[in-house]
Amino acid sequence: MEAGSFEELKIELESMFERIAKKENILENITRLTQLQQEIGLSAPSQLRHYLEKRSYKKALDFLHQGYATEDNNQPDCDRVK
Repeated sequence: MEAGSFEELKIELESMFERIAKKENILENITRLTQLQQEIGLSAPSQLRHYLEKRSYKKALDFLHQGYATEDNNQPDCDRVK
């Protein structure tokens, strides 16, 4: 996965979360994230692919910023990675 792809994915995720905070429509963000996910394919780290496939976008963004995802204590147990 190229560094530019990481950056584009990170920017799109940040944009989506900003729009969510403003209660704006995120359909364009979701569409672009799906396109990026397809473009990235198997070249992305497996953990990042997992987050994107499960639409765990907060964890995907954490991974892109830090190299790992942080736990969300408000997350339902059924969504936790064990």
